[in-house]
Amino acid sequence: MKSIQGIGLMIALLAVLGGTAQAAAITVGGGWQYFEWGVSDNDAWNDEGAFTFVADSRTSLKVTDYLRTGDQFEVYDGDVLIGTTSPSGVNEAIEPTENYDEAYASPLWSSSEFLLDPGSHSITILTIVDPSGMGAGGLRVDVAAIPAPATILLMTLGVGLVGWLRRCRAI
Repeated sequence: MKSIQGIGLMIALLAVLGGTAQAAAITVGGGWQYFEWGVSDNDAWNDEGAFTFVADSRTSLKVTDYLRTGDQFEVYDGDVLIGTTSPSGVNEAIEPTENYDEAYASPLWSSSEFLLDPGSHSITILTIVDPSGMGAGGLRVDVAAIPAPATILLMTLGVGLVGWLRRCRAI
């Protein structure tokens, strides 16, 4: 009887603890989303918990360090590591940026792009290099450009041109 009460108590405790982590729903194509870590009360990487979204098509997930340089991240979809952002190009203090696009495009800030298949996603980020013990970053999810039709068209034209040139030389 005590084991049943113990199991019931554990289930209740897990339900309470599990309910404290909330997910922040984001919109595909909704622009940059801010996240931070270590800024207040030694919080984890984001007060909101995981960033979640549902994609109807292939998507592009961009992650960048923001404000200060020197940080690097591991990016997870659920429990699966999908990749690591680039190493920061600098180990010294430089003027911070307040522009996500500028940070993403610059080698001074750690950033990367990950392609995700359609479906439900739960994105979390782990800071693996963190010189200052706190910081901020940004992520965005957009519909991925699919270059396959253009590539197939160009390849077909190229093969056709090579065939035509060979035929002309054979005559």
